Amino acid sequence: MRNPRDELYSLIDKLTTEDVISLLHLVRRIVTSDEELTDEEIQQIELAKDEISKGEGIEIEEVKKILHLNSQ
Repeated sequence: MRNPRDELYSLIDKLTTEDVISLLHLVRRIVTSDEELTDEEIQQIELAKDEISKGEGIEIEEVKKILHLNSQ
């Protein structure tokens, strides 16, 4: 099994600059957040995991469209 950090670095190397910037914002938020998740947030995360495992998730390209993040 690969080291998770090495796998993450490998995946990041495949991202576009725009995606790296989005990921950077997300990681900064995770690292600097000192807020605890609420029970509702935890429940929503678990529901999302279940949906993804059933193939009910949204493809990244669709998310980009929804958030108007498509490169032109």
